[in-house]
This record gives sequence, C-alpha cells and structure tokens, in this order.
Amino acid sequence: MTWYVLLSGVACAGHLAFALVLWLRRDRANIALPLSLLFLDTFVWTFADLAYSLTRVGVWHWLDHAFSTWLPLLCVEVIAAFVGKGRALRRYRPLLYGATLVALIATTSSDYWWRAVLIQGLSCATVCQVLLIRHLRGSTDAAERGRTRALVCAVLCGTFLTITDLMPDVWGLPKVSNIGMFITLSVVAGSVLRLRLLGRDVPGSVLVYSLLSAILLSVAAFVLVQALPSQGALLALAICSMLALGFSAAREGVRARQQERDQVEKLVALGRFSEQLAHDLRNPLAALKGAIQFLLVEREKGRSLDDQQPFLKLMLEQVERTSSVVEAYQRIAKVEPIRVATSINRLVAAVLALQCYASTSRVSVQVALAPDLPDCEADAALLETSLENLLRNAFDAMPEGGAIRVETETEVGVGGAPGVALVVRDQGHGMDARVLERATDQFFTTKATGSGLGLSFVARVARAHRGRLELSSQVGAGTTVRLWLPLCALC
Repeated sequence: MTWYVLLSGVACAGHLAFALVLWLRRDRANIALPLSLLFLDTFVWTFADLAYSLTRVGVWHWLDHAFSTWLPLLCVEVIAAFVGKGRALRRYRPLLYGATLVALIATTSSDYWWRAVLIQGLSCATVCQVLLIRHLRGSTDAAERGRTRALVCAVLCGTFLTITDLMPDVWGLPKVSNIGMFITLSVVAGSVLRLRLLGRDVPGSVLVYSLLSAILLSVAAFVLVQALPSQGALLALAICSMLALGFSAAREGVRARQQERDQVEKLVALGRFSEQLAHDLRNPLAALKGAIQFLLVEREKGRSLDDQQPFLKLMLEQVERTSSVVEAYQRIAKVEPIRVATSINRLVAAVLALQCYASTSRVSVQVALAPDLPDCEADAALLETSLENLLRNAFDAMPEGGAIRVETETEVGVGGAPGVALVVRDQGHGMDARVLERATDQFFTTKATGSGLGLSFVARVARAHRGRLELSSQVGAGTTVRLWLPLCALC
C-alpha cells in the first residue's frame, strides 16, 4: 500500500466523518449545511480518485472530474454563509451555477476541462477571498477574526494545492491535490471544533458516532471496489447511495413538515392568546371606565370627591391607554397600521417616560432627538410596541451594564423619498454575521427564554409602513437598529 493510497483512505474517512457531523448539526448554524455538502463532495471526489488509481477504470476518472467541478461553487456557498451574505448571494446563484454546469459539460473533453475548471476555481477563490477580507476588516471580535483568518488560509491552500490535479495532464508536475484538500479541510475542521464555527461546542458523542460510521462506510466501499468488477462495484455503491439519499430526503421532508406544523401551532397559540387576553381585559376595563365616569358625574353634581378627583382622572387616562394597547395587541398578528400624523419625538419621549425596562442602575438611556423632526403618517401603537421590543432587546444584551442611545433624525430613503429614522444603539455583546442574517426570522432567538418574535415583529411593522429595518452589529461592540419610515403612506 503506497503513501498515496493510505493518505487518500484517511482523507476519505475524515471528510465523510465531518460531513456527518455537520449534517447532524445543520439546525445549529446556517453554515453547517453548505459546509456538510462541501465535505461530502470532497469525500466522493477523493474516493473516486482513489478508485481510479486502483482500478484504472474510466468511469471513476469521470466521477473524480465531475465532483471536483462542484467544489468551487460549494466553497462560495460556505464563505457567503460564514460572512452573513447567504441571502445576498441569491441574485448571483444563476451565474455561479451556470459556470459550474459549463465546467461540468467540459469534463467530456480533456482539452477544455482543465481550462474551464481552472478559470472557475480561480474566479470562485477570488470571490471567497474578497468576502473574507471585507469581513475581516469589519470585524472587531478576536474570535471572529481568528475564524476568518483560518478560512482565508484554507481557501488559499485549497486553491493552489488542488489545481495540481491539472498538472500531471498539462505541465507534467506531481499531483498533491489530496494533500491540499486534506490540509484545507483539516483547518476548517479545526475551526469548527476549536473556534466554534458552529456557534457552540460539538458533543463528543456526535464526533465519535460520525467517525466510526465514516470509517465503516469507507472500508465497506473500498472492499467493494477491490472485490467486485468495476461495474459491479459502481452499481452497488450507486444503489446504496441512492437508498441513503432517498432515506435522507424522506426524513428531511418529514422533518420540514413537522417544523411547519410546529410553526403554525405557535402562531395559532399566539393568536388565541391575543384573543383571550383581549376578551379577559375588555369587560373589566369597560366596567372600570364606566365606574370612573360615574364618579366624575357625581362630582359634577356637587357631591364631594375632591380628594379622589385627580387620582380618578389619572386612572381614566390610564384605562383609555390600556384599551388602546389591547386594540393594538389584537392587530399584532396582522400588523395592519392605522396611519395618522405621528410625532416620532413625542412617541419616543412617551415610551421612555412610561416604560421602566432596566432592572439595574448599571444601564443608562441616552436620548438624542432631532429638533423640528417632521411628523410622519404611521400607527403610533405599533411603533410604540416596536420601540419597546428594541429597548427590551438592548437591555437584555447588556447584563453587565452599559448605555443605550435612542436617536431620531431625518433621512432620505431609496429613490429620494423623505422620511425619518428611529435608531437604537446598545453596547451589548453583539451578534456575529451568521446570527445577524437570521435575526429577523420568526421564532429565531439566541436567548434561553426568548420567543423569537421581537425583531420579526419590528420588521413586519417596518414593511407595513413601506419602511425598512436595518441591523448592524459587531461581537463585543454592540448592535445598532435603524427603523426608517416614510413621511407619507404613498412615499
């Protein structure tokens, strides 16, 4: 057994083991799924290359070329997910997949394949490096910068060592692609384990289970290639792979439907809770309001209520406010704004005056309201609830204390539409790029007791007002939330 065969066998088991680890942890981070596909593609490529070196059967050589062609595209998917640009990549996916298909078609011709793959690989590597360098420059967290540097090195190493697959056919140089991919994916695996690329530690039981399964599957595939004729081995592996993929697809479909049902149940429960809360509070509030109005009438008729009148008037005002909160709570599910001329400055002052969120004196609130801020057509109740959610998140992000800054300013929107911006800045722990991209997803939360509805509700309120919600954050440096609203409903 040569060193090449031994190294390829170890690489196959390692790639497959981490593909299984990442697949089992795909719900933990958005980078896990594309990274799992990258490791799986590398496993198939490495195994096909090994099988070809042992059997010299052409079909293994074709599989080697076909699966290695997908590597650059999967690398772009992984890096985009890492820097929080997975959704922004959607508009460029047709171009990337088209280039990959062109390179895949070129595998039928040895004269054009290596040129197509070289151009595709270098182009994708350039895109990955640009995304990583921009992310590195904008990051202030030491751990995040460490992860980014590791991936920069991995992309460089993988690019320049992997293209040596082309060298024996073109330049007559030795092939070290397996070594390159082994080193590259070892760096990525180290980032997953040591630098917490998935956001948290991977349990040891998952690692052991995945490693044993990968070794067993790799040995079984190797034995099939050695024991059976080339076509028989390929057919057996194809049948097993199709069965495994079919089982995984069926399981994934069941899992997706279960998640959809769970989400629907959560929304139904939230709607029922809103209806029940409105039903339970409306009648006693109406009775209380009627009693207060009666007492005021009694006072107007000359009966002495001098000691209670200021207090009763205050109670009446608060009852009316509570009734408006109940009505707004009923509209939360649909987020249908009732637009009236609203002063954002007065709204901010009212929320800060009446709401006491901070449970500790270590958190202070600073206010910077723009003078002469124009009114905008908006639903004050929905905006108050949105600001309360933003403030609550800011307080939760600073358990050790700090300062929250609430600002208002005029700002011209996209297309030149006039508008106003409400900005909330905190000095909390911040969010990395992966969490930031999912921050407004419904039911997504990083808090043990969070509901995942706060920021998603604020985003829905922004869309209902034809506005926008912008988030920027750095780990360890805090988060800034900017809610922009047009001055009029038709802007």
